[in-house]
Amino acid sequence: MTLSQKVLQGGFWIFILRMSQRVLTFIRTIIVARFLAPQDFGLMGIALLTLQTLEIFSQTGFQAALVQKKEQVEKYLNTAWTFLALRGVGLLLLTLIVAPYIADFFKSPAAVVLIQCIGVSFFFQGITNIGVIFFQKDLDFKRRFLWEFAGFLVECVVSVVLVIMLKNVWSLVIGKIAGDAAKCIASYLFSAYRPAWDFNREHRRELHRFGRWVFGVNVLVFLTTEGDSVIIGKLFGNTALGFYRMAGRLSYMPTTEIAGVVSQITFPAYARIQDDPAKLKAAFLKTLLATCAVSVLFSGLLFGLAGEFTRLFLGEQWLPIVPVVKILIVAGFIRSIQAIVGPLFQAIGRPKIDTWCQFVRFLSLALLLFPLGSRLNIPGIALAVLCSTAAAVVVSGYYLHKLFGITARDIAAVTWIAVAAGASMLSAIVFGKDFLSLSAHRGINFLMSAAAGILIYAGVFFLLERCCSKVRIRELLRYGRFEYT
Repeated sequence: MTLSQKVLQGGFWIFILRMSQRVLTFIRTIIVARFLAPQDFGLMGIALLTLQTLEIFSQTGFQAALVQKKEQVEKYLNTAWTFLALRGVGLLLLTLIVAPYIADFFKSPAAVVLIQCIGVSFFFQGITNIGVIFFQKDLDFKRRFLWEFAGFLVECVVSVVLVIMLKNVWSLVIGKIAGDAAKCIASYLFSAYRPAWDFNREHRRELHRFGRWVFGVNVLVFLTTEGDSVIIGKLFGNTALGFYRMAGRLSYMPTTEIAGVVSQITFPAYARIQDDPAKLKAAFLKTLLATCAVSVLFSGLLFGLAGEFTRLFLGEQWLPIVPVVKILIVAGFIRSIQAIVGPLFQAIGRPKIDTWCQFVRFLSLALLLFPLGSRLNIPGIALAVLCSTAAAVVVSGYYLHKLFGITARDIAAVTWIAVAAGASMLSAIVFGKDFLSLSAHRGINFLMSAAAGILIYAGVFFLLERCCSKVRIRELLRYGRFEYT
């Protein structure tokens, strides 16, 4: 099977996985939002924030190093699994210790037991079969779909059933633990590899040389994506944190999920052609074209219908998040572009570049959070997130030009049609809402507006693509068929 066929097949399964997860998440969010108050989401947010903080600051980067290596990696697997298992046990114990201090920081005593219990997830994550790394390395995303979806389905079902029965935040905690346990069990069912204890120091050092930069990227990404939540939770309280996290969940859903699909596929694909800069350039621009076309569509729809979406699916009590949602939608779109650049740098063995890009993003956010937050409240913090994300993209553009000769003109050539179609769609939605409100039922009006937006986007996109010259795009994508083994 050629690389292009593997990429397309893998893309299909990752798309199905992510869309299935998002649909289940959407359904779960709607159900849970009806039974839980924003304060409950704030408590769960503190627990998940603790989990993510400990997870990120103890990252090894071993999985990324195993995927990037062109040679056989079997000799490294047991060493990687041993350190990941020990890390999981250590994080579980650490969670029990730090929980009271974190709860005191957020002035939320009720969060102590939640944090300590949800730490059990670290144990199951640590002992997960390292053999699943071959699902990504070999572009075998069908088995990865079966593995990940099994755990996520368990988490959703348990959470929904328990929230109906208990009507409290413990339903989310138990669901999270059950999902990670199911995912751990599934990793041994879907992979024939059986890990064993191995403390080979030379193998660990070799993996660490690459993994340390991946660790740096993950830490900086975490600080920039969760730093705003920390500030809001500290300054404005649990209710504001619950509103903000819900706004972020809705805003980032259409764009970063798309980028997540693309980045998972392109990283191992780029790694296979890492010695051919011309093919890498064409592959990246083709990825950018596809990502932008889809991201603009969903971002524009959600931006134009943010108020109607919130009122219809979440309820009137969540309407204060609409201005924040609109700001974060733009930030999410820019972040989706940045998300497809990082795998390119990592695939060529230059993860340090991605680290510097994320450092610029973190520094910009740190400088802007307090001034904008103090003046504009929560929308100001969202605006700081938007500006810092844009700064990282500018730095990435510099390195794309330096390493691959990709210019701003190249990027504009493959993205302007999607941007123009998105602007047309958004204008039609904003100025045509009253015309499309033909029914007394909000749901019907929402569906009519969304359908009209999609048709306008598709029509303008197709018209511009047919009528305007595509010579420049064809030149850029002349290696885009990926016809090599």
